[in-house]
Amino acid sequence: FISRLPLNEMEHVGSNFRNLAINVVNHRETNLALSSLIIVLSIYVTIVSVLRRPFVHPLIASTDFNETFMSEESIDYKYSTMSYIMLWLCAIIFGRIISFAKLPSLLGVLLVGIAFKNIPFMSGLLLLDKGISDVLRKAAFSIILIRIAMGFDTGLFRKANCLILRLGAISTLCEIIAITVTAHFIFCVDLRMAILFGIVLTASASAIIFPILANLMAEGYGIGSPFCDVLQSSVPLDNLLCICSLHIATAIVFAVDISYETGIMFAQLIVGIISGFIGGLVLWWLPRYDAEHTHFIRCAMLISTALAFLFGSWTIGCQSGGVFAIAVLTIIAVYRWKLDNRFKISKEEEAFTVIFQLFSMPVMFALIGYDFEITNLDKETVLTGLAIMGIGLLIRFISAFLLSFCAGLTLAEQALMSIVLLSKATIQAALPPQIVVRSFGTMHAHTAVLISASCVLAIIITAPIGQLLIFLGPRVLRVRDANQLCSNISTKEHQTPARTYPLSMFCEKERSEWNIKCHIRSPAGKRWPENLNCIVGKKKILDIFM
Repeated sequence: FISRLPLNEMEHVGSNFRNLAINVVNHRETNLALSSLIIVLSIYVTIVSVLRRPFVHPLIASTDFNETFMSEESIDYKYSTMSYIMLWLCAIIFGRIISFAKLPSLLGVLLVGIAFKNIPFMSGLLLLDKGISDVLRKAAFSIILIRIAMGFDTGLFRKANCLILRLGAISTLCEIIAITVTAHFIFCVDLRMAILFGIVLTASASAIIFPILANLMAEGYGIGSPFCDVLQSSVPLDNLLCICSLHIATAIVFAVDISYETGIMFAQLIVGIISGFIGGLVLWWLPRYDAEHTHFIRCAMLISTALAFLFGSWTIGCQSGGVFAIAVLTIIAVYRWKLDNRFKISKEEEAFTVIFQLFSMPVMFALIGYDFEITNLDKETVLTGLAIMGIGLLIRFISAFLLSFCAGLTLAEQALMSIVLLSKATIQAALPPQIVVRSFGTMHAHTAVLISASCVLAIIITAPIGQLLIFLGPRVLRVRDANQLCSNISTKEHQTPARTYPLSMFCEKERSEWNIKCHIRSPAGKRWPENLNCIVGKKKILDIFM
């Protein structure tokens, strides 16, 4: 008994400390103070990292060369600032105009950047600093990475992991291998650069697919089919695989000592995953799920923490670790957020969609369009890029179509899914500048230009493919009618008492009440009688369709 007493005392102390920590975190004012502190510290880390200032004494006099915002030549920052504002305004306006033609707005943003660089009377109007552009690109990339990670639904992945892995990973690897083999063995591209070529050109356009898919689901299309669920998790898995693979491959390809760089890369991978996991757990408790303005605080914490991870790791030379940390941080945090409130992550998704449309999309696509110089391209470069891209798209379509068998999809749904996965946009605008910067001054500089040009051409050619969902989705996807819905409800056993609603009220119930807006259509497309009733339990409407 005496020998076990210290152990019992330690357990008692540990239990008391744990209870104290839980009580402190759950205290409303303390929880808000801790959340605010994390936001302020993250912003501070981001600022000192961008400005390359000392973390402890940022105001200390320094004679070091500030490579982020300074150059040997004097820059007119007033002119440069107005140049960025004009480019941003034109990108927003023209992107909106081109969306009226049922084309992706990001395509209009890309064309604005190309116009400012290549049209003679516009080519000399803007003054864009490379350091500022690099910072803006990284900030925009962090928002894109957050949106991709938020789109990865772990619940859906557990239910249909086999099919999601087939379409999100195996078909992606097939296209990467096809592009790599074609570029290396047919067009004599260096094997290392061919691998980068395959990775950066493969990712599907989540920024195009997700909004259209959400609109189709809101109208009731594809609810009885795994089509929407599979796309919702396959595309983020595809994007995350390409992003992580590119950062690993880039570090190894441009390494002086491959064995040393490989070890450093795996160390960054481990540290990034652990940091992201810890950060995600912190966001489980901060802020409180029932606090005022919870969703706003969560968005602020997620953005500030992601920027701190990205720019902090960039400053210490471990940018890949920051990318892994952001992905894991978002996935872990979102997993809890979907369970602790009735809105799930709908408000966060809406907020990040607005940020993407107003900041990330204009920055990414306008800047990569501005880097696209037609005069530096020759016929051989363009034809080579188109040929490599075409072979990759063909292999992706065939592999995705074959891998989607035995998934409960019709042949038309399989074909539509395979076609939609061919669209390219977001990753092709975000990642090529990293390859161009790393290969500058090396023997791979020409190949990097080929990769960047091919990505721009891929966006212009394949981005409208995602819009096929608007036209073909209503024709291909099934709509759940009211008779089938009521049949499912009558055969489903509910543990809670049932309630009766008019069908019109049931259909238009807002997301705040049911977490989904359900539209039910008759086979003929007519409105149902107002007195038609449906028996609905207290469970979510989603349970009815599962």
